[in-house]
Amino acid sequence: MLAEQFGCDVTRVYHHSRDVRPRRSRRADKGAMKAIEEDAFTSLSWYTVRGDFSAPTICEVARANNLGSVNPATYNRHLRQKGISRSRNKKDLRPYVSFEAKYPNQLHQIDSTVAQQFYLDDDGTIGYEGPHQRYKNKPGNKKPRITLLALRDDYSRALYARFYLGNHTYAWMDFLYHAWRAKDDIPGFPFRGMPHFIYTDNDSVVKSKKFTNAMRILDVKIIKHEVGNSRAKGKVENSFKFLQEFEKNTKFGKWKSLEQANADLADYLYYVNNRPHSTTGVAPFERWVSIPAKRLIDVPDEDIMRLLHMDTIRRKINRDMCVKIDGRAWQLPFREPFLKFIDEMVEIYRMPGEREKIWVVLNDKEYEVQYTEKGLRGLGRHEAPPEPEFVKHKREIEAQENPGLRIRGIYKEAWRRPYISQQGQPFDESRVPGDGVKIDQVMRSRTWFVLELQAEGWCSAPPTAEETAWIETIMAGKTEHPESYFRDVLQQLKNGDMAINQRRVAGQA
Repeated sequence: MLAEQFGCDVTRVYHHSRDVRPRRSRRADKGAMKAIEEDAFTSLSWYTVRGDFSAPTICEVARANNLGSVNPATYNRHLRQKGISRSRNKKDLRPYVSFEAKYPNQLHQIDSTVAQQFYLDDDGTIGYEGPHQRYKNKPGNKKPRITLLALRDDYSRALYARFYLGNHTYAWMDFLYHAWRAKDDIPGFPFRGMPHFIYTDNDSVVKSKKFTNAMRILDVKIIKHEVGNSRAKGKVENSFKFLQEFEKNTKFGKWKSLEQANADLADYLYYVNNRPHSTTGVAPFERWVSIPAKRLIDVPDEDIMRLLHMDTIRRKINRDMCVKIDGRAWQLPFREPFLKFIDEMVEIYRMPGEREKIWVVLNDKEYEVQYTEKGLRGLGRHEAPPEPEFVKHKREIEAQENPGLRIRGIYKEAWRRPYISQQGQPFDESRVPGDGVKIDQVMRSRTWFVLELQAEGWCSAPPTAEETAWIETIMAGKTEHPESYFRDVLQQLKNGDMAINQRRVAGQA
C-alpha cells in the first residue's frame, strides 16, 4: 500500500524503514530440531536403510501414508543424530580379522566374474565393446559373453585365471584341471598341485552334485564364506583389478579365438606372479616355490581327471529337436526347457571318448541326455509334437475375448493442466462455447466470463438483474479486456477477496 501511494518499489520502502520498523521477536524454539514421532521415524528410516530412499522421497511416503508433514532437512537431521548415512549404508563397515594360510597349496580362493565388454562373435573371434559403446542393435548384443574364472593361492598370492563361455559346473571343472595340472606348455610357470581346501562363495556351481562329488573324490574340502561377507575372499576379488588392466589391451587388437585370449592371459599372469606383492613384499612365484615336497599333491591319473575335464562343443537345436555331433543325430526330449531353445546355439559337454551321453547347458544348468537315434515316424502314423509352454500361453491369451479396456484418449485427462493465460494476452474467442454466431469482441468476452461464473456457482443462469449490474461494474465500461483480467477476478473470488465481494454486494444493492 505504501509503495502504491508513493509510486515506488516495495523493496525501497523496506530499505528506508529498516530503522523504524519493529524487530521480530526471537523464536522460542530457535535452534531446536523439529520433532518427528518415534514410530513414524522408525518406519520411514527402514526405507532409507533397506531401500536407499532419499529424503524428498521419504517425505512423499510420509504424506501418502498419513504420517504427518515431514521436511527433508528435518528428516536428514534426525538421520545424522542417529548416525545413519546413505553413503555409509552402501559400505560394509563391520570389523574383520585378516587370515593367511600357513603354507602354499593349503587354501585356494576361487571366484568368477562376467567380462561384460567381451563377447563371442559369429566367426569365433572375441569382440570388444565398452559399456559406453552399447546401444540398440549393437552387433555384440545378445551374443555369448565371456566369463573370467580366477584362482589365488592364499599363502603365496600366486594367481591363475582363464576365460570361458559361461559360468557353469563344467567350466569350473575344466578350470580347476588347468589350474592344478603341471604346466609344461607354459615355461617358467611353476604353480601346480591340488589344495587341501578351496574357499569360495555360495555359488550354484559349488552346490551342484557333480562339483561336490568330484571334490569328494579328489579329497578337496569346500569352505563357503558367510552370505554378505565378500571381503572374506578379498584376495581373489582383488585380483580382478589386475585382470581388468590386462583387458584394456584388447581395445586395439582383437582376439581371433578363445584359445588366443587364454594364451595372452597366461603371458600376463607370468608378469603378475613374478613381481613383488604389495602385502608380502615377495613375488608370488618366489614364495610359492618354498612349498615342501610332502605338501605338493599332484593331480591324479587321467581316469579320475576325466571328472574335471570335458570337451566343449556348440551346436544349434534344429526344429526336429536334434543336434548333430560327429555325424550322429542326437534326439533331444520334446519337453521344457529344450523346446525354448529351438533354432538357438547351446553349449554341449561330453567326456573324452564318450559316445553315449552328453550334457546340454541351458540357462546355466546342465541336463544329461542319453544317446537316442533320431526317430522317424511311419506314414499315416504322424503325431504332432507337444507345443512349448510359452506357445500355449500365447495361444490362451490370444483366445481371450477383448477386455474392452480404454486405451485411447487416456493421457490428456490424467495429465491435463489448468489453462493459465499470460498477462495482457488478447482474449481467445475459440475458448467460448457457442453455435458459432459472430458476436463482437465485447459480447464474447462478457459471455465467456458469465459462463465461468455460472460454472463456479457465483451467478445464476440466466443472471438476475442484480448480478447483471455487478458484472457491468467488473466490465468497467471498457470495450476490451485481456483474458488475464477475467482470470484475476475469478481468482479473487476464490480467495474471498474483500474488495471484489464489496463490489458484488454493492451491485446487488
